[in-house]
Amino acid sequence: MKAKLLSILALLLVAVSGAWATETTVTWSKTGGKFYNGMTTLDGVTISGSSIHRNDFEDWQIDSGTFTTDLGNFTKIELTGGYTEGFSGSGWSGRTWTGNASSVSFEGFLADFGNDSFTITFTIGPAPTKYNVTLAEGTEDADNWTISPNPAEEGQAITITYSGTKKVKSVKAVKKAAAPAGPTAYTLAESTVGMIVGTDGKAYAAADKDNLPSGVTAVAMVAYKSATAGSSLAIALADEGSMNWATAKSTCEGKTAIGDYSWKLPNKTEWKQMLSTNGGNEGSYTGLNTALATAGGDSSKLQEKKYYWSSSVFSGDNPDEVFFINGGVEWSWNSPGTSDLVRACLAF
Repeated sequence: MKAKLLSILALLLVAVSGAWATETTVTWSKTGGKFYNGMTTLDGVTISGSSIHRNDFEDWQIDSGTFTTDLGNFTKIELTGGYTEGFSGSGWSGRTWTGNASSVSFEGFLADFGNDSFTITFTIGPAPTKYNVTLAEGTEDADNWTISPNPAEEGQAITITYSGTKKVKSVKAVKKAAAPAGPTAYTLAESTVGMIVGTDGKAYAAADKDNLPSGVTAVAMVAYKSATAGSSLAIALADEGSMNWATAKSTCEGKTAIGDYSWKLPNKTEWKQMLSTNGGNEGSYTGLNTALATAGGDSSKLQEKKYYWSSSVFSGDNPDEVFFINGGVEWSWNSPGTSDLVRACLAF
């Protein structure tokens, strides 16, 4: 290392996870894929080379080529059945290759003449962990430092060179602390009752309501799950206010969509489904109210001694409304011009 002034340098090592955490196995045979333009891919493994197929794809011959994978690194490749001629290459011992590489070449050819059951078994381990090496913020004369190789694999030696005119007093290597793990995000199809729904269209555990990704806000709670697509429900964490029935429907439908899902005013059946799922009883609203509070529902979670609109119509022009009182639920109907409270929901 060249040196010429007083300066203290800290190097930060940042780990980048490998592609696979555990070993995996991929098995290829002539029935696993056909060659097109000298290449075939199966489950993340690509075999390239010259190939000849005859007798309606029953016979195979693969001339000198390469095995590659994006799953990690090959640690073992075994050939069984079939026929080989002039077969060789670095790392090969007979029909078995061992090593640690994402690309393995071979010379000669492999063949399966109809009934030889040619099979290749690839054992793939995780790719080596890589580290990016960066200068600490504020390092003097930063443009005159070079780091090679960068990124570097775990256990690999790196060379740090200073080409400026200052004198280096010391060099310190520091492993940068890993960033705090964020909450696990689920699709709405993967969600369970009680999870919160964010503005990103993802579901999160209610316990993560204060630890959502940057820019994401909780807006609803999964209140009912159905095996039928489009029939599950997430109820908004807050009311839309008090308004007549027509305005209630247009207000819910005008709310900003969440992912691929739009808001609506729940009908009578949907209200009962959400009440039953959370309280075990469509005649009680305390269970749903408690779940909303756990999910971070604000002060306008379902309100005692208040009427809420449904989108169902009782008779004529008179819509159904639900009345919450003493922890229970009562159903009635009212004139559409009356002002009732409104709670939107998502169907997914």
